Amino acid sequence: MKKIKKGFTLVELTLVMAVLGVLVTIVVSSYPNARKHARDSQRISDIKQYQAALEVYANANNGSYPIGSGIDISTLCPATLNLPICPNDPSGGSAIYSYSSDGRRFVIYTALEARNAGSAQWFVVCSSGSSGNISTGPTGSSACPL
Repeated sequence: MKKIKKGFTLVELTLVMAVLGVLVTIVVSSYPNARKHARDSQRISDIKQYQAALEVYANANNGSYPIGSGIDISTLCPATLNLPICPNDPSGGSAIYSYSSDGRRFVIYTALEARNAGSAQWFVVCSSGSSGNISTGPTGSSACPL
């Protein structure tokens, strides 16, 4: 009678471990990019929240926006924009949401972590309702760069 061996050979176990190692490497290497995109989505959401608050402010103040040039927009709230909580950069760093306005129009910028072809990207929202990505940062002007 033949003795039947149960279990896996050393070669089979090594092959499975190699495949799992490759899969773990792929997942771990994509994790930081996923986090960057998640923080960028939060930044865009924050900027849109500030845009809505500025429109409410303008409706209550004869169409005028708070005047400022290249300032951190969080300095306008909660008193001016009447926001109970001011959105801040999700990375917890020193990044700011830059605001410029001449009273008739405004522009809000934020730097994005995810880069396009290695160059810096900025998300911008204008009082005209336009929004999108650009490759240059805040200029201090209230003119919409889009």
